[in-house]
Amino acid sequence: MRQQPKVLVVDDEESVVVTIKAILQLDGYDVATTTSAAEARKMVRDQEFDLVLTDLRLEDGDGLEVLRAVREHFPETVTIMLTGYASLESAIQALGVGACDYLVKPSEPCVNGPPREWPQRRSRSPGPRTCRPWRRSERSFSRR
Repeated sequence: MRQQPKVLVVDDEESVVVTIKAILQLDGYDVATTTSAAEARKMVRDQEFDLVLTDLRLEDGDGLEVLRAVREHFPETVTIMLTGYASLESAIQALGVGACDYLVKPSEPCVNGPPREWPQRRSRSPGPRTCRPWRRSERSFSRR
């Protein structure tokens, strides 16, 4: 039996964390959550996640710090920045730190579930970091 992909959701709004967790669990993901940047940094040091979805603005820090911690400890982990305060500057910063995507809240829910292709673990090949698509039928973030 395949292991469920592990996802960490970080947002300072408890309702956002609960909602995203419920949606991802319905689609078969193992989801951990926190509302704290400090706790998120500790979590990504202590265990590997396949995907980290973090808000940009957190009460005790910011999502960029979380992204940096992920890159430091598990550089193959896919990271997505989610924010209600989108700007060109923050998008460039997030992508520069290694985010695979930058999403603006509120996002429209997917009527038919998550998109067919989600980011997949990062390539181990040398050169610029790139995120390859993840085929939902694979049901995991594989390392290729």
